[in-house]
Amino acid sequence: MVNAALGTDLGSPQQTLNNDQTVCRFQGPQAGEVIVQFQIGEDTNTFAAGRMQFDNNNLGDPTSNYPHFADEAYYETLGIGALATNTLVARRGSIEILVSSQASLRAEQKLEQQLFTKF
Repeated sequence: MVNAALGTDLGSPQQTLNNDQTVCRFQGPQAGEVIVQFQIGEDTNTFAAGRMQFDNNNLGDPTSNYPHFADEAYYETLGIGALATNTLVARRGSIEILVSSQASLRAEQKLEQQLFTKF
């Protein structure tokens, strides 16, 4: 599902489970590292707090709203051109999904849409 949505060449993920959070790290010869993170128990307030923390940890580059997706979503792009890394974070109900990769934001949205249907 990840390779099909992002157009990548990733191997199997390395999973880390932390209470209400699961992080899957993938590696691919061309794609580099891709992170897919799931967080449960989210609401508008915890999502906003997570976004503020994300903004504070990103060298002063603020996130931007990603409209018309899920209940709420934001993104950030670090770098430029082929080396840019996009991170899209979205919340639907109490589930938050983060995807960080060199794929386009539209491809990351496609993956997150597919993942949200699993919950």
